[in-house]
Amino acid sequence: MSLKPSQAIQVVWFLTANDDIKADRVFELMFEGEPENVQKNRTPNPVNPFLSTASGTIDALKLDASVQVQVGRVDLVISPHFAEDDFSAAQVVLFDTEKVLRILEAAYEQLGSTMKSAFRLAIVANTIDQADSYLEALQKACEIVGITQYGPDVSDFMFQLNRRKGFDGNLTVNRLMRFSIVEIKNVTISLNAIMPPTFVTYPSALTNAFGVMTTYDLNTVPDGQIIEPSKQTAVLKVLTSELLSLASIGSPKALEG
Repeated sequence: MSLKPSQAIQVVWFLTANDDIKADRVFELMFEGEPENVQKNRTPNPVNPFLSTASGTIDALKLDASVQVQVGRVDLVISPHFAEDDFSAAQVVLFDTEKVLRILEAAYEQLGSTMKSAFRLAIVANTIDQADSYLEALQKACEIVGITQYGPDVSDFMFQLNRRKGFDGNLTVNRLMRFSIVEIKNVTISLNAIMPPTFVTYPSALTNAFGVMTTYDLNTVPDGQIIEPSKQTAVLKVLTSELLSLASIGSPKALEG
């Protein structure tokens, strides 16, 4: 089974300390280019918890990447780049899941000892199996998880389960899969700024798309051991490889192995 395309992929480092980690440096190392936007914050607060952020578009891949550094964690988020032409009727902009995961496997190598010691690592992917209607999405979701299909009055569909798996090196991984139905609304707005500062908006398009979202959340089980920077690449590759294996099956049966 081929992998469904993704709406987002996130990698998280839960670190023992990260005071001197800079988001722009992590971005440059992983993607071999400078970010377009960089922000730094000396005093994080609940409204703005980030020590630094860096983001930019990877033009060759049509992807947006963002690195966010908070106290105790670093997040890397990959999402599709929205070009003006992407807002066509009923279109959902996604990206090739396997291709991006393979790119990340190589990018981990570039970090070296940039990251500090971690007590947990995680990777999350949200894939979308598109449908033409809510009922079609419901039918697909029921078939995937192996339950009886209900009528159109069913709402809030969500099926989740987690099964741990052990790997070499005393590594234990949570493998959580969550299946839900999503409705994606695309709104295209035209702006008329002839009389600033008053802006008159004209909704020119409103389209709905449906699908089955499968969330794959793979993370190391905290066991009191510290994952040193020299071992983090190997652990992240295990998480990425296992995500690829689960997504290639795309149903709860994947957790049988």
